[in-house]
Amino acid sequence: MRRSRFGTGWQTLALNQPQDAPVAVSPRRPLAVSHFRIAFPPGVGMASRQTFSMASRRKQASLERGERVYLRWPTARDAKEVITTVRASRALHRPWVYPSDTKTAFEGYIRRTRECDYVGLLICRNNDDRITGMVNLSQIFRGNLQGAYLGFWASAEFAGQGYMTEGLQLVLRYAFKRLRLHRLEANVQPENEKSKALIKRSGFRYEGFSPRYLKVGGKWRDHERWGILAEEVRGGLKGER
Repeated sequence: MRRSRFGTGWQTLALNQPQDAPVAVSPRRPLAVSHFRIAFPPGVGMASRQTFSMASRRKQASLERGERVYLRWPTARDAKEVITTVRASRALHRPWVYPSDTKTAFEGYIRRTRECDYVGLLICRNNDDRITGMVNLSQIFRGNLQGAYLGFWASAEFAGQGYMTEGLQLVLRYAFKRLRLHRLEANVQPENEKSKALIKRSGFRYEGFSPRYLKVGGKWRDHERWGILAEEVRGGLKGER
């Protein structure tokens, strides 16, 4: 039986763009484990996840849709486009984030998104379905915490065009309204100015500094901790419909 992906999260990703250019962020805390069963939000069941069997990804229903981009789940059929995008974006991503750039690694990522404590989301353009970035919610905790770690990366081709800014607003809406989380945390390397600018625009607050917090690219790296609560965005999400 496949496990639900609701109530999940993931780690290091790229977060930003010049004033919107994508870069990288590290969202996951080592050894954090969820011990709670995740319930589907009202009206959402396992049947809704069967979009993976569709012949064309363009037929997938969007999870959230904005003026220029929408969110959907990644599938194995996205391997070629994602890998090509990641390889073409290495100069933008590194040393901040190291997304899956091989077929084997991407297959492992897809398996991870099927776990009940992890949610992977693609940000795609409305006009042509091109992937502009990816966001992950990892180590989703339920119970008295109702929180997750947020990470993401963006395509260098679409950097600076505002897609990640709009996409993150959709992610906040999805996380707080659909998944009913209470808090998201993003951990960003101090020198990653683009990613910090992106999360600040998205409403995240600086909460503290964590030395040698997470191993990225084979090295233990310092990170800044940024957080946002559902109460801080409720009623104020851009693109609300």
